[in-house]
Amino acid sequence: MVRDHQPPTRNPRGPSGKSGPSGKSGPAGRNGPKPKAGKRTKEPPRKATKNMGFRGPLEQPPPPSQIARPEQRELMQAAIVQAVAEAELDLVELEIKMAGTDWRVALSIDRLPGRGGITLDECGRAARRIAGALDAIDGVSEIYELEVASPGMNRPLRGHADLLRYKGMTIKATIGPPQPESIVGVLIAVDGLPSDPLLTLRVGKAQPKKGITGKQQVQWSDLAAVHLAPTLPEWRDLGLRLAEEARSAGLPYAGGEEHDYSAAPLAGAQSADPLDAESEFLSEDAT
Repeated sequence: MVRDHQPPTRNPRGPSGKSGPSGKSGPAGRNGPKPKAGKRTKEPPRKATKNMGFRGPLEQPPPPSQIARPEQRELMQAAIVQAVAEAELDLVELEIKMAGTDWRVALSIDRLPGRGGITLDECGRAARRIAGALDAIDGVSEIYELEVASPGMNRPLRGHADLLRYKGMTIKATIGPPQPESIVGVLIAVDGLPSDPLLTLRVGKAQPKKGITGKQQVQWSDLAAVHLAPTLPEWRDLGLRLAEEARSAGLPYAGGEEHDYSAAPLAGAQSADPLDAESEFLSEDAT
């Protein structure tokens, strides 16, 4: 909230009773002629601070109880992990950072594998549970902003289990330094050890006469990040599969029985097969 705060005019006389704190002539102790009668002295500039209104020159800092301590981050993270686990949900992403003098907490959650996709009601219940856990931490109550959402279409794939769950869908694999590169293709195989699987992507059309297989392999340990990048047909098929999982588990699912997964896609879905390109590989340099 922006407060309409006018800073008080600085007293031109110092503690000694003479002009300026050092006893020298001039306002605020600076040498120079005294201001003439009838003219206003120039007020010091006001500093605008985000979410704190205008801070005048004599405004006091916030009380110690409102200043976030470094150890609060660890306490908040532990509380969130426990609250999500107690709700029998999967914590996909978590970000805790400072925004001014307050904490900003953003997380995405989902159902456990085989139970379908999470609903809006479940996100709301989880948010209330998490807020209760954060309010119980000393000094955190009322100094945080909480955002709870589903992972969305471009959710991160965090390891072997996620790769198997979304096998057959288009993904975006970002190779880390020293030569950053992003590869988009259909995940067709996951081999090797679960701790460091080998991913096989179909990245182009096979041309046997030219010796082009249209496939590319990349090791998990060489990747900086992996995200879903579904086409429209893939996204529709995933929605139907998640709905069937929820029905089999006796759980509600997004949209209920009347939800039409063949309707228009959400923002972010590719409207065409990413492999319908004439180039051998669909890759781009990461910026």
